[in-house]
Amino acid sequence: MIKKILKFTCWPFIKIMNWLKSGLPEGKVKKNLPKKEKPLKLQKEVPIVEPEKIVCNTHSRYKKSCPTCNKAKNG
Repeated sequence: MIKKILKFTCWPFIKIMNWLKSGLPEGKVKKNLPKKEKPLKLQKEVPIVEPEKIVCNTHSRYKKSCPTCNKAKNG
């Protein structure tokens, strides 16, 4: 019902717009435009491998005398 009321009230405006549209020239044909370029192919993604973290499981804190703790600290 609402559609019919809107259609009835907007009819004169739609009629005028269509009349104006028919008198206007067609859209410009764009000549000599460069062709669309193909999208660039991306190279395969190389996964970044991070080195494993060195953990000393023999004690809970860092000790100077432990060689594994020294490796973890330096590397």
